[in-house]
Amino acid sequence: QQDFINCVIEIENFLKPLELLKYNQSIEKDIGRVKDFTRNQPRKIDIDILTYNNEIVDEKKLKIPHPRISERKFVLNPLFELKGNISIPGSVKKIEDLIKELDKNSDKIRQC
Repeated sequence: QQDFINCVIEIENFLKPLELLKYNQSIEKDIGRVKDFTRNQPRKIDIDILTYNNEIVDEKKLKIPHPRISERKFVLNPLFELKGNISIPGSVKKIEDLIKELDKNSDKIRQC
């Protein structure tokens, strides 16, 4: 896989979670992402919704918080830098605790 940029941003918006997902998908399509349902394939852009306020969303097309957020140190580290040591909605564990758990089980860490 080619090098890529990974980042976490925080936005304010007026959209509901499923509307935001559709909007994000339209951006991905405009940039040239081809919808491929094969996991972890190289792509031009990938916009994930990690959290949405303190809400939990469990829809067929959308799960919030992101279902694999606690497995991805490359997501947790920038999220920690942005938001501090918050808890992920639906979990009592703080981001720092999740990062420490990944450090203990380094074979499970997905870093880029």
